[in-house]
Amino acid sequence: MPLYEFQCTQCHREFEELVFHTDEVIQCPECQSQDVQRKISLPGIPAMKAESVPTFTGSCAAQGPPCGPRCARFADG
Repeated sequence: MPLYEFQCTQCHREFEELVFHTDEVIQCPECQSQDVQRKISLPGIPAMKAESVPTFTGSCAAQGPPCGPRCARFADG
C-alpha cells in the first residue's frame, strides 16, 4: 500500500498518510493545514522467519570470501 510520511510546515507535526492518487490533497491531522511536505523514507522490509535469519557462529573460514565484519581475518593483532 502507498503509505507516505509527511511533515506539516505550519505546526511541524509528522504523520503518515495513504496516498492513492498523485493529485490527492493531503491535510495535517493536527492543524488541518494543506501546506505539507512529503518526507523521504526508507522502504519497509518484509518480516523474516526466525529460522531463516543468519546467525554469526564466531568461526571464520580460511578460504573463500570474508565471513563478515567480525571476520577473524580482519582482527587486529
